[in-house]
Amino acid sequence: MNLTQEIKKRLQTVNHETLVHKLGYQNVNAGLHTVEAFMKSENIYTWLKDGHFDLHYDAAGFLIALCKQLKIPQHICEKEIAAAKQRIEVFSRMKAPYITVRTNFKRTGESITTLVAMGSRLRISLKKEDFVEKNREDAISFVSDIVKKHYREHGGKLPLWGKITGYDFHLPDGTVIQCH
Repeated sequence: MNLTQEIKKRLQTVNHETLVHKLGYQNVNAGLHTVEAFMKSENIYTWLKDGHFDLHYDAAGFLIALCKQLKIPQHICEKEIAAAKQRIEVFSRMKAPYITVRTNFKRTGESITTLVAMGSRLRISLKKEDFVEKNREDAISFVSDIVKKHYREHGGKLPLWGKITGYDFHLPDGTVIQCH
């Protein structure tokens, strides 16, 4: 069982109003709102990444105080917080990954407005989150599946742009890999 699950399990066994008083909240509703928000969070990483703040605690401070009140060893809580903060740091340094589609397009009088409007069809946006814990091989495999699906869905051709001749995968570290 991970820390998030353990905290949520223990939260089910305590009176939340009593807990928020022990956490030092003068405004019980604010404390209850924070406990409820934590219960809805997916894990420690998302709790910290979303940056909950309630004028009494920031996300990490609340978590440390909560662990203390729930009798969870502080070193376990601090270790999880450190790992989550490390992941957030890695995420913040990453460039947004994306795929560009290469085609055999030759301009034959299309207006700039039309080209700009259709330009989004040449880019496939990807979420950084999908690459945080992937090594290079896994990232390439993941993108390969997306490229194959895109090619299949479009029959190898994009309106206005023409036949798809390849794809360029722009990795979060800034490097580019050509896919044919």
